[in-house]
Amino acid sequence: MAIFFATTDWGSYDLLTDEEYSEFGRPYDLEVLKMAQGAKLNVLHVCKEHNMLFSLCDYPVDLVNWDATSSTNPNPERGL
Repeated sequence: MAIFFATTDWGSYDLLTDEEYSEFGRPYDLEVLKMAQGAKLNVLHVCKEHNMLFSLCDYPVDLVNWDATSSTNPNPERGL
């Protein structure tokens, strides 16, 4: 089993602040990821403009994938 966990719309500063995501998103994200512990591969996908990559990169996953082509998101050369 593997999981591809996407924060697609919710994980963007266009919709929420860090504080709002901490209340309305993060607890539920972590609940799902806790159930996926032990999977062969867990991937966090953070896309859209103005994404919350740095706020989400501490999630318990094996890999992080994000929209690195948008000038509003972290550059892959900078990394996590």
